[in-house]
Amino acid sequence: MATLVRDALKLPWIKPVPVDGLDELRLFAEYSRRLVAGERNVGEASVLAWAEANAGIALIDDQAAVQVGRERGVEVKRTLALIARGVRVRLLSRRDAAVLVDDLVRVGARFPCTGGEFVAWATAVGLLGGCESD
Repeated sequence: MATLVRDALKLPWIKPVPVDGLDELRLFAEYSRRLVAGERNVGEASVLAWAEANAGIALIDDQAAVQVGRERGVEVKRTLALIARGVRVRLLSRRDAAVLVDDLVRVGARFPCTGGEFVAWATAVGLLGGCESD
């Protein structure tokens, strides 16, 4: 597992939560009907079910899952937007953001850019603007 991802998983506020309450399971079934195909989007359905049941924020990237979650009133954030926010508020340098994007791609994330392309992509889509953080 990539270094920054492994380090992030050690943060004390990051912990797995069960999606096994009746309301969560009902919501999971509803999201699954709309999103899951084989093994695809099972994680997104779980995250959305937990977020809706617990008034949380869903961190997901799949476009269909984002749309369904937002239609149901779930607050949804995307990974690259969160990384860009980290750069804007100076929690991450642009270099660290690029490394993190590449680390996430190495562990299976699918993004519209590589780490080396992240700053230009995020600027082009309005996530970074002209912020300087290095």
